Amino acid sequence: MPSPLVSGRAFAVRSALSELQRAEARLAPSTLEATGRVVSVVGRYLAAHPEGTNPFELPFTEWIAECKDFRETSGRAGDVFLLHPYMLHTSSYNHRREARFMINPAAGFREPMRFDRRSDGSAYSPVEMAVLRGLGVDHLDFTPTSPRRMIVPPRVAMQEELRKQELSRLGSVGA
Repeated sequence: MPSPLVSGRAFAVRSALSELQRAEARLAPSTLEATGRVVSVVGRYLAAHPEGTNPFELPFTEWIAECKDFRETSGRAGDVFLLHPYMLHTSSYNHRREARFMINPAAGFREPMRFDRRSDGSAYSPVEMAVLRGLGVDHLDFTPTSPRRMIVPPRVAMQEELRKQELSRLGSVGA
């Protein structure tokens, strides 16, 4: 069966996920508990909304209030952090004079997550397994009641408009 991950990044993400599974086995139970808590909070909310949600109107403040264990992480140049898509996260203030950079690319899925694979016996992805573990179940009968739709964040739409303007400008000067 092909990977449910988007094919352009599938090899890198698949390799990273297998490493993530090995790393998870070495994590302290409290770290898994903290991760599971936020996945549980977000998972319960999403399970209660089969019609879908607007990602710009999610109750982040309420979710944060339900979580008690917050971890600060830092890394060195080249370090990579793989987070579950439900993991709440934020940046911190840079107290140093040196610039620091971060990219936050998302690995998308070809198809929606499936939480009940009993009928075909296919394997759950690590992301699906974390949701089920967070919800305390081994499967979940969940059927979206609305069709999937592409949501373009306002920042991305603005960047695309600026890109088009720049291409138009460059075309008008013969570059």
